[in-house]
Amino acid sequence: MWNGRWHQYVGYGISRHAREDRNGVDSAHPVDSSESSYRGNVYRADWQHTIYLHKYTTLLAGLESEQEQGSSLFRSKSSFGDFENVFPKRTARTTGYYLQPQLHVGDFFAAAAGVRVDRHTRFGYAPTYRLAPVLSVDRTRTRLKGTYGTGFKAPSLFQLYAPFGNPALKAAKSAGWDVGIEQYDRSERFGVGATYFRNRFTNQIDFDNSTFTYGNIARAETQGVEVFGRAEPRSGLRFYANYTRTEAKDRLSGLSLLRRPRHKWGVETTWDTDRTSLYGSVTIIGKRIDNDFSVFPATRVILKKYELVNLSGSIRVATGVQLFGRIDNLLDRSYEEVLGFGVPGFSAYGGIRLIR
Repeated sequence: MWNGRWHQYVGYGISRHAREDRNGVDSAHPVDSSESSYRGNVYRADWQHTIYLHKYTTLLAGLESEQEQGSSLFRSKSSFGDFENVFPKRTARTTGYYLQPQLHVGDFFAAAAGVRVDRHTRFGYAPTYRLAPVLSVDRTRTRLKGTYGTGFKAPSLFQLYAPFGNPALKAAKSAGWDVGIEQYDRSERFGVGATYFRNRFTNQIDFDNSTFTYGNIARAETQGVEVFGRAEPRSGLRFYANYTRTEAKDRLSGLSLLRRPRHKWGVETTWDTDRTSLYGSVTIIGKRIDNDFSVFPATRVILKKYELVNLSGSIRVATGVQLFGRIDNLLDRSYEEVLGFGVPGFSAYGGIRLIR
């Protein structure tokens, strides 16, 4: 359309969620038992337009719609009697409209300025925006960048109406900025960079230990620094390493936010040839704070550091035919992202892909 100056994209997706929990009697709890279930569907549709207005100016515009449906059941038995909590099928819809002009002035300056308006069936209209300029100095191969933006996130149906939900929850809002520098060699095959970031959240949603329901943290803040290095010693072979240090706290109480690691390391490598693609990564997640609900009142505990090794690859075996495979958690590490909830160990996947 418009001689290739107007591109459109239409997408549609469905996600189905099913959660079951059974906690029967045991020697330590001979009369206590509980069971719960949650069923939910999320339907998403989007229509995106990319319009090339000028060789220096591109306009991105679109419409997104998301509908969430869910229902929940919770039953328990104890010495205090029987308890049942049911919320029948409920629905929430969010419709978002966005507009983002992008400006490129030669190879030395680029900027994007986006605005978005979301309309939620429960929380009404929520405008947000984002600014992102980049300045490149060709002589020294230096890039200076920064962003500033705001955000909006409505609570899910589970957080509102499930057994531990809270219908009085408010939508979470955020504002954040970052500034960074990147430095490359003349070939731009080797580079390093650093970014400082800071975000503030209002009404962030988290579990409230005093009421045993979801609640809004009045004010929360995250700030930190991220550094990276990348190298491409030969065509098709790339290495990337990064480290992030994050301080995340509740500004009202001064306590650290749950499950936010202070330290995170990562190393990735990719090797591409005409027929083959290989990828490997090592991720190390530092210690995090979580709540232990097996005692009353709940106490804060420290989750151990863990590391993950993941591999993936593909090979073209014939014209239009590709074999692919993936291994997650190669070292079969046992770890917890949330206290008491396990994660898959060594996992392998594979298949065949037909390419036009």
